[in-house]
Amino acid sequence: MFKIAIDEPCNQAWQQMDPQENGRYCANCCKTVVDFSTMAPGEIVKYLGNNSNVCGRLTESQVKLTNIYASPAVRTTGNKYRGWQIAAISFLWTIFALKAFAQDKVPVPQEQTVADKQPHNGSLLKNAADTAQYGIVIGKLTDSLNFPVNAAVIVSLPSGKRTNADINGLFGLVIPIADKQLQINCIGYKPQLISIDKARQEYNITLQEEPHIMGEVSIFPKAVNH
Repeated sequence: MFKIAIDEPCNQAWQQMDPQENGRYCANCCKTVVDFSTMAPGEIVKYLGNNSNVCGRLTESQVKLTNIYASPAVRTTGNKYRGWQIAAISFLWTIFALKAFAQDKVPVPQEQTVADKQPHNGSLLKNAADTAQYGIVIGKLTDSLNFPVNAAVIVSLPSGKRTNADINGLFGLVIPIADKQLQINCIGYKPQLISIDKARQEYNITLQEEPHIMGEVSIFPKAVNH
């Protein structure tokens, strides 16, 4: 049960380091930087419990998930919600890992477009109490390689109306016409805030990947392998 952090991020270029079995060798530090970017929280906890003075590469989201996984509230055997909490963490990590895996692929054109969401949302709007006070926003989320981003949460502000992007990165939402912004959050990506244009219904949004951080992994207190 411990927390991890990278207090002093390294500014060395990852791509210029020499590949090693579990990471890349940093000539500046004369040691291997462990690539934690595709490891599950449990794997990170186990590795840090068995090794000391570790330099690692991971994202801030991974740091947060690993700290949640290693927290007493989740690791305590008597916690009746422990199974659900670990399952939720595993699900979030799976989304992150699939995104990281997709980055190694060549981008391909996506056949589905935001228009595919239109019929569904049209029927939703008809069910609104007062259609004069509601509108529709539909859109598609992609990453920098033009791959769809799924499981993102889209929230319309200030009403708080929300939905999730589907497997093709498509979303549709009925919102009050007074709403002014769309807030988009997805693990592994930077949050985005999009202004709603009343004359515009369709949005094609590119999410920026969350940057990796590198450096010596500080552990508070000393890691204990379970």
